[in-house]
Amino acid sequence: MNKLLWVDVSQYGYHTDAYHYCNELTAHFEVSYIGCDERKPERPAGKVRVLHPVKSGNALLRNLCFFGACIAELRRNRYDVVFVCYTPLCSTLKLAFPRVPMIADVRTGFVERREWINRLLNAMMLAELSPFRNVSFVSGELAQRIGYKRTFVIIPVGSARADLSPYLPGDDIKLLYVGILTGRKLDVFLRGLRQYFLGSDGNRKVHVTIVGYGSGDDEAALRHAIGEPDLHGQVEFIGELRGGALEAVFQRCNAGLSYVPVLPKYDAQPPTKTFEYLMHGMPVLATATQSNRQIVDPNCGVLIGDDETSVCEGLYRMVQGFDAFDRNAIREKAMRYDYGRLAEEVFLPFLRRVLSRETE
Repeated sequence: MNKLLWVDVSQYGYHTDAYHYCNELTAHFEVSYIGCDERKPERPAGKVRVLHPVKSGNALLRNLCFFGACIAELRRNRYDVVFVCYTPLCSTLKLAFPRVPMIADVRTGFVERREWINRLLNAMMLAELSPFRNVSFVSGELAQRIGYKRTFVIIPVGSARADLSPYLPGDDIKLLYVGILTGRKLDVFLRGLRQYFLGSDGNRKVHVTIVGYGSGDDEAALRHAIGEPDLHGQVEFIGELRGGALEAVFQRCNAGLSYVPVLPKYDAQPPTKTFEYLMHGMPVLATATQSNRQIVDPNCGVLIGDDETSVCEGLYRMVQGFDAFDRNAIREKAMRYDYGRLAEEVFLPFLRRVLSRETE
């Protein structure tokens, strides 16, 4: 069986794509994962061999130590192919081992507050990708945004299979938001929710559960907004959850909230949680980013702008048509994004092409 080394600075199990793809690929490869120890609880590794040789810390020092550890691992053990998730300095691996088949993969673009910083970092990314013969992106839109002109393969975001979230006609709407808080402007969503409550006849209640994390300031601002009289008791902030604890929250909600500001820096980023909501059979209230527009249609959700008036109007549309959504059909459509299917139909053929091409 061929040996695959997956290189990612994240701790194993805390990068959703890596966690699921690694597990799926163990049916065809001996998979090793090398990442940084972020001092988080360990997640089950199954058949994946996990290495955490470096502690997280200062980004530059961490990356230097991390890629030094990767070079040491590649000298100790022979791998048939190396899959490198982009992070600054990743090109050192290809330069150090030019004959080893490698893939550079870009899962995300830069989303700094100042656009000129994003442009600078994207230019640095392009320079670091240049030594790699094989490159993959999470979406074509992301490759276009950073200006990548060479041939690449799309390895998309997916979702693990999940049980349908419970729902009975006439149930209150229980919206679930899962994701980071920083830069997401959830305060705007909450103002739109408040506007909806003030104009609603109250025949059908809307509850919102927020699962996620951010800076101390982000979380404090969110708690303050939730405490406003018009929202009190209707919005719950839980904090960060994973694994079984997160799935338990999915099973007490019946709709998803994919709220990402409609800005160029987010537009090409496929939202992981949109797929997860759909895989649970949940209709989704989603901002109309380019990626969400490709996923969410009237049969599985409602698209909105990122302003409070649009949020309010979208909630009205969601409430009016909520019983008409076919939960089984929503999940069936989402099955095309199942990680097992994507691994077999997209990822595995790409790896085999790389192996055959590099060994010619």
